[in-house]
Amino acid sequence: MRGKNIAIRPGAIVLTLVLMGISTLFAGLCAAYLYTLISTRVDAPRPPILFLLNIPVLLSATLVLKKSLSAFDNKSYRHMVKYQVFCLCLTLVFIILQILGWTQVFHEIPLTASQARSFLFVLSALHLLHVFAGIPFLFWCIWMNRGDINQLRYFFDHRRGYLQGLKRYWNYLDILWILLVMILSIGFALKWL
Repeated sequence: MRGKNIAIRPGAIVLTLVLMGISTLFAGLCAAYLYTLISTRVDAPRPPILFLLNIPVLLSATLVLKKSLSAFDNKSYRHMVKYQVFCLCLTLVFIILQILGWTQVFHEIPLTASQARSFLFVLSALHLLHVFAGIPFLFWCIWMNRGDINQLRYFFDHRRGYLQGLKRYWNYLDILWILLVMILSIGFALKWL
């Protein structure tokens, strides 16, 4: 790698710290959830089927962001923006499915039924909050590229870095959602042991 200047961007450092903080928060909550289930032997609720259906939706959003990054590299800026808009639409579908999943659970289980049952809502609500936190950055990226695109501004590496950060954040949300659904499913399966 001789001849290349490798710079650490402040945005990448901030994103890494944010992801580490989110990981710590969710690890603590998941550990508390499993501890509550094991120590009190209460029945955990079954995660809604819509939570499982949300996995491919969120994975598709990340795949579309990856295509957006490829379109950026190929200087196909109109396709890049279309992929970002499609990612935003998939994210909105994810939000709607999660709210419908909550509605399904609210009809079956009251929120105050037990601590273990409350964890389902807390964990999924915190994940949804982090999805909402990513939407303004995605929307800003779309807004920045609206209309006629000035191609000169795309020669700057920080544009690509911003798009890579978005993709990294969405990848993280994918992994986190899959792990949360697995933890909630393990909690439900514990009652059979």
